[in-house]
Amino acid sequence: MKPAGIAPECFRISLRMIADLLIVQTAMLAALMVVALQFQTGSEQSVRVGLAELRHYYLTLFLPLSILSPGFYALSGLYTTSRTYSKALALRRAASSAGIAALGMLSASFLLPNSQTLPRMAALIFATLVIIGTPGIRWLKHTV
Repeated sequence: MKPAGIAPECFRISLRMIADLLIVQTAMLAALMVVALQFQTGSEQSVRVGLAELRHYYLTLFLPLSILSPGFYALSGLYTTSRTYSKALALRRAASSAGIAALGMLSASFLLPNSQTLPRMAALIFATLVIIGTPGIRWLKHTV
């Protein structure tokens, strides 16, 4: 392999990793927004406390853990070997890798101290959006 061909490949993998990280961040922000909208039915004080807890969860627990998602994808071969698969098999591989990454991140999140702030509904929404978004972005890549 030519040395000039290595740099563009590393650049493409880096772009895929950044896109996957953005999908994970967007999914959690959307899940937390749904939970925050449910706080509107409570008193003003409970809304402030609930939003502060969600902000604390996102900044102290989720943000550091979200960096692990590209690592999960890399371990499952999503950045290297899945490119040789057919489109349907690559999308299934992306969905299964996203499911494993979401479950791994949520498990680690619930096992860490001070992690009782994430409601189960947010975890469900997050996992669903990641499992749909990760193969979805690859499907868009193949159709464009």
